[in-house]
Amino acid sequence: LGHTRLEKELTGLAIAPAPASPANDTAAGFTLTGVPKEMAQRIKSLALTVTADGIIRGIRLEETDGSVTEFTFTGIHENVPTTDRDFSFLAPAGVDIVNGMPPI
Repeated sequence: LGHTRLEKELTGLAIAPAPASPANDTAAGFTLTGVPKEMAQRIKSLALTVTADGIIRGIRLEETDGSVTEFTFTGIHENVPTTDRDFSFLAPAGVDIVNGMPPI
């Protein structure tokens, strides 16, 4: 997230100690919650679980339709060299590619 000022991006920004994580035997640090201002029509809540030094360990999105998406990050390595080949996509045989609308 770089140097984003979350209070400008999220309505109702709150912070609380994060519970211990099964992937990490120690407390994760803090959980920041709020509603993204530009996505309030779609996102009911966003929760970021971060370490005290600002590393994101988890993201939880709850959408207005009730669906929930969660990401947990472990084994984080920063600034690892990559090549364009690392990001190539080859669809499995028999899979149709659908070019849809970009996300909101």
